[in-house]
Amino acid sequence: MIAPIASTPEYERSVATFLVEAGGNGSPQGLISRPPRHDDSNLGPSLFRAGLEDATLASLVLPGLYVGRSVLSRVDFSGTDLRLAAFNWSGVLDCRFVGADLRGADLRSCRFAGCTFANADLRGADCRHSSFEHCVFTGAQMAGARLSQTRLLGFALRRPKGLCPEQAAVVEWFRGSDVPGGG
Repeated sequence: MIAPIASTPEYERSVATFLVEAGGNGSPQGLISRPPRHDDSNLGPSLFRAGLEDATLASLVLPGLYVGRSVLSRVDFSGTDLRLAAFNWSGVLDCRFVGADLRGADLRSCRFAGCTFANADLRGADCRHSSFEHCVFTGAQMAGARLSQTRLLGFALRRPKGLCPEQAAVVEWFRGSDVPGGG
């Protein structure tokens, strides 16, 4: 469980940078206690049904960021605080999350392709129903991350390519048919 995150001047500056660099919407939240949901009346900083490419959002403080039904291409989130963020029903292509803090993030029902999560912290992240194609997880912390177990010709595939056996051993695997919301 991630402790609630209070607004700070660094967070407010990061949100201002996000709004300019990403063309996003919303405003800083006073207290972030859970990932945003598509039906929240106030999403905070967000991208919805948008495209973003070749952007640098590295080393920012953006907990609770909401990205829904969007396509991100070649966006650099390296070293960014994305605790309790939500990326749902989105395409995330060739993005960098090197050293990013994604603890407790809701990353469900996304397609991650060619992304780098090296040394990222994904502890407790919910990644169910997401696919990870040609992604790198070298040194990533995965304890308690939730991933969907996929099947091919009736055989269970225990881990996406890129996870080492030690990382796969600390992941919580799901086979259910629950599909998350996301607007």
